[in-house]
Amino acid sequence: MFSLKKAFSLIESLVALFVLSMITLVYINSSTVFLNNQTDLVKADRRDQLADLIIQDIMEYVSHKNNSLGTITVNGDQTFNGSTDTIDLTGFDTSPETGDIVLIDGLRGRYVIDNVTGTGSSLNIEFTSNIANASLADGTSVTFIAFKKNELACFDGLNLVNDAPNGITGCSTLPDEVEDLHNHWKAQLDDELGSEINIRSVEVTDGDIVKVTLGDGTDNTVLAKKVNVCIFDETPNKVAFNFPGLADPIETGIIDGSENPVAHYNLRGIARMFTDLDNDTGEQNDTTSCTAVNASTCRQVYAGADVISVFLYRYTGSDVRVKPTSCNNSVWSGQCDGVRINTNDLSLWFIFDEYNHANDATDTSQIGQVLEGTNGGGYFQFDIENLPTDARILIFDDASESCQGAIVDGTCSGRYVWNQAHDGMVVHLGTGNLATLKI
Repeated sequence: MFSLKKAFSLIESLVALFVLSMITLVYINSSTVFLNNQTDLVKADRRDQLADLIIQDIMEYVSHKNNSLGTITVNGDQTFNGSTDTIDLTGFDTSPETGDIVLIDGLRGRYVIDNVTGTGSSLNIEFTSNIANASLADGTSVTFIAFKKNELACFDGLNLVNDAPNGITGCSTLPDEVEDLHNHWKAQLDDELGSEINIRSVEVTDGDIVKVTLGDGTDNTVLAKKVNVCIFDETPNKVAFNFPGLADPIETGIIDGSENPVAHYNLRGIARMFTDLDNDTGEQNDTTSCTAVNASTCRQVYAGADVISVFLYRYTGSDVRVKPTSCNNSVWSGQCDGVRINTNDLSLWFIFDEYNHANDATDTSQIGQVLEGTNGGGYFQFDIENLPTDARILIFDDASESCQGAIVDGTCSGRYVWNQAHDGMVVHLGTGNLATLKI
């Protein structure tokens, strides 16, 4: 929301005058040098305040505006099967733009606009990701969050000594609101600091840091603050997981790779794929970059640190259809058919602490490395909840060391037992849009 407060209030002005009068009364008999120093101090403090207000105005300008386009609802009953990215909406007073963020009642997460077609109050909206399986009734409420992130570049290089330019590098046409903001602050600086403040620059540096410099070349105030635009990041490199019993989320990384998760995990050298993207035909081996050992994944090194490793993997290769590893339909009914993995799809990985054999040679044959000490055996139970509709298990261990059945209502329940070599589990999430997940 724009700030309408551009200067001191009456009370603030009176306080400022009172403070200045006190300085005059107290130091009237002091040397001219000392009095000038006090005046310079007041000016420097005001420069700090003005620089901070300018940055605040810029941050408010690029912040989100909810429902500024009208009262938007679903236009007629609509059903989605997870394979379409378009929706019909109505109620627009103003058309949305590419990059605007949409929240739909009844659907978890957010969707980002990729394209808009149509005219008038009813429009066809195309998102950057498919809409989850759902049936939406006519009139379902939709919230648009409109941002002006792209216009942050229109502040980079502004010189508040002069009137607003028509455009600057990186922003060929200065938006009207940016021009108004520029001219307002030019007038404010002219009025409060005078012409001797001839450096009045605004910069936007790497990492969306806005920097304002006010001064005369020898005595400058430089203030910089980061504009938080992380909500725009469609491919973040980290994510936080909430675990029961822990007060704070655990942050972990998102690994990018061009090998599909089955090949990248490579349980006992088994990595199979299909030549047909939509059917289980043309089964063949998939190539892998690491060498499997006797009974474990080639990524078994993750399990050597007496921890449970949990992270996301983003597949960056071409679309592929893979065969889940070690799946048995008599145990995991309906889970063993091929799984299509599209470019940028995410998968959830668990690699569990490895059992350390008393015999180092056994360690080596089973997992390809020697683990220090012997940690015996044990087990724990687990639930993975809030999985998307299209989630599928890609890597199975045996029936006692994985989900103990198919994913039902977004939940995978199981236990993990270790007293021999073992691996972990990989769950395909069926989406590349992290914002649609609730992990």
